[in-house]
Amino acid sequence: IFALWRVPHLMKSIRVHAPVSRFVIKGADVMLPGFVHQRVETEPGSCFGIGRFAKGEKVAVLANGNPFPIAVGDMTLNSDDIYCAGFTGKGIVVQHYYGDSLWEAGGKTVPNEF
Repeated sequence: IFALWRVPHLMKSIRVHAPVSRFVIKGADVMLPGFVHQRVETEPGSCFGIGRFAKGEKVAVLANGNPFPIAVGDMTLNSDDIYCAGFTGKGIVVQHYYGDSLWEAGGKTVPNEF
């Protein structure tokens, strides 16, 4: 998380609806309905505005309206499977999140202190 606050484009990211963030910072995995996406395909291959992802790819999780990542995790599906699943089921297995023991060991820094 700390590295992503300094270099936000270090890895691909997924935006989630702001209310979802309260569950993510308690360690919950991210469910596909929580992803912010477009109702129509905005550009070919973008999977309704969320981008292209491979299963198992590491991604940063951002709450909509907040420029700082709140978690890092692994995609459970690739982009095509997300579409086929109808945006239902688990989307990201969270590995590290704002407020976890790794964050505490790092000095409990918050993004605006950088």
